[in-house]
Amino acid sequence: MTRRIILAVLALLLAAPAARAQSADEQAAEQVVRDLFDHMRNGDAEAMRALFHPDARLVTTGMRDGQPLVRLVPVPDWLQGVAGADRVLDERLYETEVRVAENLAFVWTEYSLFVGGQFSHCGTDLFDLVRTADGWRIIQVADTRKQEGCRTS
Repeated sequence: MTRRIILAVLALLLAAPAARAQSADEQAAEQVVRDLFDHMRNGDAEAMRALFHPDARLVTTGMRDGQPLVRLVPVPDWLQGVAGADRVLDERLYETEVRVAENLAFVWTEYSLFVGGQFSHCGTDLFDLVRTADGWRIIQVADTRKQEGCRTS
């Protein structure tokens, strides 16, 4: 009986898809995104600014009155909002995927945003990063926003 259990467990382990280990570049690109949100939680807009390429842009999408909404937000405006926030901004990431091709990387992740500990909204973030002499820098962030079907804890 014990032998059958061991064989069954081995068969399940062999049939399970192998988790792909991240390359050093993938880890570094993902770390830039994680650092961005660590700095945001701490209200450190200057540390956040250092993670962006000087020509970076932000794109946010959602729905308004049943119609798709697209808005471009200047990075300095967003950083000013973070610096002026009177409550902790805590963006939590889930289901993160990272891809790298030479000097280009993307980080795709689901998120939930909490403001002062209260759920605000969730969605998907897409970060495009470029490799520079100073390391990976964010060149573009695009996100979706919704309030239903979200992780709220």
